[in-house]
Amino acid sequence: MALTPKETLPGNNSAVFPMKIAQSALIESTFSSTGAVTEDATIALGWKPTDSVTAPLCDETGHYLLTIRKQGDAITIWKQGAQIATLSYATVGGATYAQLLQNVLTAIAGSHYGYYSRVVVIEQALDYAVFLEQSELVTGLWTPKSLGALAPHTLLTFGDSANLGQDGSGNGNHWTITGTQTTDTPTNNHATLNPMVGYPSTHTGYNAPGFSGGNTTATASGGGTYNCCLSSMPLPDTGKWAWEWEIISFTDSVVLTLVQHLYGTWIDAFVGNWVWRVNNFTAVYTDFDGTTPVSNTSWGTATGDVVRVEVDMDTKTVEFFNNDESQGSFTWSMAHGPLFPAVCLESDSNPDNAVRFNSGATGFNHTPTVGFKALCAANLEVPVIRSESVADIVLREGTGASAAVSSLEFQPDFVLIKDRDTARSWGAFDSKRGTEKALFMDLTDIETIKTGSLTAFNTDGYSLGDQTLTNAAGCSFLDLCIAENTDQGFEIISYTGNSVVGRQVAHSLGRKPGLVIIKSTTNSQKWIAYHHGLGATQGLYVNETAAAQTATSFWNDTEPTTTTITLGDHYGVNYSGAGYIAYLFAESDIFKIFGFIGNSLADGPFINLGGRPKLVLLKNTEGSGGSWMLYNAATEPTNPVDTQLLPNGANVETDYAEDVMFTANGLKLANIKYDSNEDGSLVIGFAILESTNYNNAY
Repeated sequence: MALTPKETLPGNNSAVFPMKIAQSALIESTFSSTGAVTEDATIALGWKPTDSVTAPLCDETGHYLLTIRKQGDAITIWKQGAQIATLSYATVGGATYAQLLQNVLTAIAGSHYGYYSRVVVIEQALDYAVFLEQSELVTGLWTPKSLGALAPHTLLTFGDSANLGQDGSGNGNHWTITGTQTTDTPTNNHATLNPMVGYPSTHTGYNAPGFSGGNTTATASGGGTYNCCLSSMPLPDTGKWAWEWEIISFTDSVVLTLVQHLYGTWIDAFVGNWVWRVNNFTAVYTDFDGTTPVSNTSWGTATGDVVRVEVDMDTKTVEFFNNDESQGSFTWSMAHGPLFPAVCLESDSNPDNAVRFNSGATGFNHTPTVGFKALCAANLEVPVIRSESVADIVLREGTGASAAVSSLEFQPDFVLIKDRDTARSWGAFDSKRGTEKALFMDLTDIETIKTGSLTAFNTDGYSLGDQTLTNAAGCSFLDLCIAENTDQGFEIISYTGNSVVGRQVAHSLGRKPGLVIIKSTTNSQKWIAYHHGLGATQGLYVNETAAAQTATSFWNDTEPTTTTITLGDHYGVNYSGAGYIAYLFAESDIFKIFGFIGNSLADGPFINLGGRPKLVLLKNTEGSGGSWMLYNAATEPTNPVDTQLLPNGANVETDYAEDVMFTANGLKLANIKYDSNEDGSLVIGFAILESTNYNNAY
């Protein structure tokens, strides 16, 4: 199959990746090379795993940029710019470079299977900075660099589909490789099927299929009524998109569909959110059970046929093609939520259904209609704003004396400070209330003047005095800093309560806030939070572990609007004469407000956030309740992200084993804890993203 050329569009990734990688090789077998490994050597490559279950390289939704340096017996491995492991060559072994590469990947990822791109072997001991650089346009993104004057021992670019192991260095150090040439690379990540999605026990009869072919092939695995999976990328909110389903085999029902996957909860027949279903390849149906066919859509599909799906997100239309023959164009309406290509394979004791998802990385079987694009990074818009210009995390050491933080790209309006080493309260400061005026997120205390705490908000950061709450000598601090930016979904509002039920407070976000956190500054009251996953009949206490509370007095059972939030007469939000501060967040490129149903399994839910997390806050709202759990990428730049802070308590930073996994486009729960993954309970969350659309694997 011939590869289609990569499209170039206004706002595409040409500026993001000055150095493009055009091809990769999907390799899911052993490969080999000749010649001995020297005393000092470096292997640099792009790699997207397809069979990895082991941290730190467990993200199968994006590409890693890896540097493996051998210096005598010592092997050092970097993921992008972060060192992730040190190994002993005597232990790992590998007489040739091909063997060494496979052995290292297996040691740190559990498998060497994956998409390989630009494999460079240099017979010197070098570090990652020789091969990679950070993007100036996208926060947190590392990009390949030109090799310049470097003289590789071996250079594999996978440009010849008939000879994937051809050495491009001119030295004749060819490798023997069996695989498939693709355009799924670190500079053009393609959608595949997502093997990281977990299923709540409430979805009886649903589980994952078997995955193969670089996570593009789904095979019924038995053990359930349906084996279901969805794309690793959602459809963008606008534009025209195309993909194919290649029919490998079937005898039972196969559902090829679009599905809403609302941040970790499979939306299925029981809540009526299947958009379109191709049932047993006989017609297009509007319902999951296949009882309501769309007229004039009957066709017979056989093994080897190709079903193409084209979706226009602007007109909300979908068109199905069977072997390039249109079955008609249809419109739909749906609630808010990401939309994904998805497949469900009927499964029984003798499963025999299998399909292949093709996002164009190996070329389309049939040319899509003009204007319809492949679901890949090259066709996505460049983020319009760097997250570092709105929100960032500062890690610093306390000095016990006056100090200035000047590393930010913005002037913060909200700074939340926590001593990571000492059981000390959280200090919350904002520009609306002014400097040295502290609120304590884990306490009900009123606003308190803390002399020498946060003494100034500056254009590139903030100033600190000698206050132990914020700058104790010898202690490590984490500071969450956010600029008030209504376009990107954050606003701070100060108001005085009046005890009027139904009182409306105006905001300027221009859309409905999804998270509202309110604290009385003059009365000793709890912190109270609204989250759109719970709705306006309930609230959460930020300084407590309790499950969600139902009370009309919080929000008067009235949802926020695009211009106002509505309050009841609860002392915590609207007592007459009391002062209040409200922090409002709305969905944006940077802030994500979500929820999911826990399953109490190490193979927990996957939450597609549309980007790589910088910070994640989780809270179990039902059952056992539990602490608020805060995870961040600054403290844990590699998986697993198992270091936590608890906003409802003064606890020190604590490490937990295998807690959560960050990915290129979201979050994977990998624990059985009731705080964040209790079976059947709604867990709500808030995330700050590093970037959208363009991300390295985490």
